[in-house]
Amino acid sequence: MARPALKTLAARPMDGKEEIIHLCSGGRLKDALHHRFREVIWSEPNLFSHLFKACRALPLVRQLHALAATSGAAGDRFTANHVLLAYADLGDFPSAHSLFERIPKRNVMSWNILIGGYIKNGDLGTARKLFDEMPMRNVATWNAMVAGLANSELNVEGLEVFLAMRREGMQPDEFGLGSVLRCCAGLRDIVSGRQVHAYVVRSGLNRDMIVGSSLAHMYMRCGFLGGGEAVLRALPSLNSVSCNTMIAGRTQNGDAEGALEYFCMMRGAGIEANAATFVSAISSCSDLAALAQGQQVHAQAIKAGFDHVVPVMTSLVHIHSGLKDEGMDCFELMTKTYGLQPSVKHYTCIVDLLGRSGCLNEAEALILSMPVCPDGVIWKTLLSACKTQKNFDMAERVATHVIELDPHDSASYVLLSNIRATSNRWEDVSEVRKTMREQNVKKEPGVSWVEFKGQVHQFCTGDKSHSRQREIDQCLDEIGQD
Repeated sequence: MARPALKTLAARPMDGKEEIIHLCSGGRLKDALHHRFREVIWSEPNLFSHLFKACRALPLVRQLHALAATSGAAGDRFTANHVLLAYADLGDFPSAHSLFERIPKRNVMSWNILIGGYIKNGDLGTARKLFDEMPMRNVATWNAMVAGLANSELNVEGLEVFLAMRREGMQPDEFGLGSVLRCCAGLRDIVSGRQVHAYVVRSGLNRDMIVGSSLAHMYMRCGFLGGGEAVLRALPSLNSVSCNTMIAGRTQNGDAEGALEYFCMMRGAGIEANAATFVSAISSCSDLAALAQGQQVHAQAIKAGFDHVVPVMTSLVHIHSGLKDEGMDCFELMTKTYGLQPSVKHYTCIVDLLGRSGCLNEAEALILSMPVCPDGVIWKTLLSACKTQKNFDMAERVATHVIELDPHDSASYVLLSNIRATSNRWEDVSEVRKTMREQNVKKEPGVSWVEFKGQVHQFCTGDKSHSRQREIDQCLDEIGQD
């Protein structure tokens, strides 16, 4: 027996409410406010939340606010929070704060919206004041505050807020843990980092990709490369974030060859590289002076569409620092072809390039003519080039700029002293040392690091306080006897 044909059901037409929501989700706010929908909006106050979400201009927010107030919807806390979010997102904090004060029975969401807005705007002082005044906080509140402090590199404060969160019995989620681990990394605080790691294991989040990558980053920034890689190997899979952490960690810890090996492995596994990947890979090629490999990575960056990204362009200028023409080509490509505005770091790369090539006059002229204010680093770069090229007259003039900008940096005085000593100007060397004493500037001791069995050991000149000093002295004695 033949089956009866199935009837094709026509799609049910959307009612007015559904059509407004559909238009708002597609960013078609003006169409959603068409006069034929006015009655629907007045009868359904909750629709204002969708309207405010789609609003991207302050004048329109104000008009919608007036409309909501006229309809009576603005008196509803749910709608008022969406109005508050619209004002905060668009940076109108006087209106946001005024509305916040008038919201009936403010809830945690009301406080979080305003605090988040101030953090996004960079006003951490006001955000912290509101945070301290809150009658009740939830995990999202604490997360926002720790993340804001971490993003502003106020790492000590971020760690303190996180510890206060734990004292209040709050259980941080993967986002809060990621932020506090960035604070530990910024402080190179391996002790606090390991304590957070212990909490991560107890909470069962050690296989979470976000937390795992943050943990690895913390270990690597603290100099514990093996610990970081062990965390990454325990993750269920690799992605671009975890691979970038591995590559950047190798680069930052001086293992450029290892970084390139991981880059090749990542590409071979089909994991998509992003701008951060290419910056680390190109920097590794620069450290190895591997121009051919750097050009191959450059070609891959072009293919992936990241060659015009500012950090990638900066890395490319670095890798060509030994080749004047290629380096200048990269700089001109960035500024003229792509129209990107160079920063002081870009100009510092070019000054370094010109200095290595012996074009010192061209490098002073560039510093004096560049549209951004030169900092101490760019002058120190030129001063170092003057020493290398044995241009002592220019070195004296450049040293004046360096010391004026940073009179308490011992490296500048030491470099000037070495330049004068090279030309046997011993009285002038004594003058530099006298100036250092008058300015209370002390030469920083030499420091070296050695990794042994996954742990980094630091040694300072004249320091005898290392925990294994006796073994070190015995080894040195044996070497001396041989």
